[in-house]
Amino acid sequence: MRSRTLLSLLLGTAALLALAVPCAAAANGGANTTPSDPRTQNLYPLGSASEYAYLGAGQSAPDFHYDAADGSDARLHDLLAQGHVLLVFGAGDEHLRGIEHERAQLLRMGVVPVAVLDLGGKTCRAAVARLGLHYPVIADPRRVIAAQFNCLESTTRATAPAWFLVDRKDRLRACDRFEWPQSSWTITSASALGLPVGDALMPTSSNRP
Repeated sequence: MRSRTLLSLLLGTAALLALAVPCAAAANGGANTTPSDPRTQNLYPLGSASEYAYLGAGQSAPDFHYDAADGSDARLHDLLAQGHVLLVFGAGDEHLRGIEHERAQLLRMGVVPVAVLDLGGKTCRAAVARLGLHYPVIADPRRVIAAQFNCLESTTRATAPAWFLVDRKDRLRACDRFEWPQSSWTITSASALGLPVGDALMPTSSNRP
């Protein structure tokens, strides 16, 4: 009798473990979504694997929704209608000012700089006015857009510093997480897009974001 009871307990435990494994895989976005880059172990993908898969150069960018400055619902493809898009996540005041400093040069080469902040709309508008920014700053308080680009930190779930250069055909031409470019945004964008880099594209200041 004791042997039969022990066997029943072992079979029950095995069944529970069999159920737990697929649940854990689903919670982590599926077994096939883990990238080889060890730095991404600190990222926290949300949602299903199809919604929030790891993104890298050459892939299509998610056509996310956001509230435009006029209160209308807009999407990434609306920005791409204006040119290539440089998406910057998790930028502080210094980096936001650096983007503003290069804004005119980026626009001349057909690149629209866009900052995505994990702040509410009112706080974002206050930051735009305080820093004198003249490029789109998107409020992402629930970090939905950041999750779609898989750039949430695992511990705090805050938006990690990250940037993505999306060309007019919605392809990621270059990106990085946790690190800002070693060169200016102008040089980085020109190199990724295969545009000539000359004195005309050099930033007017050596202050790099």
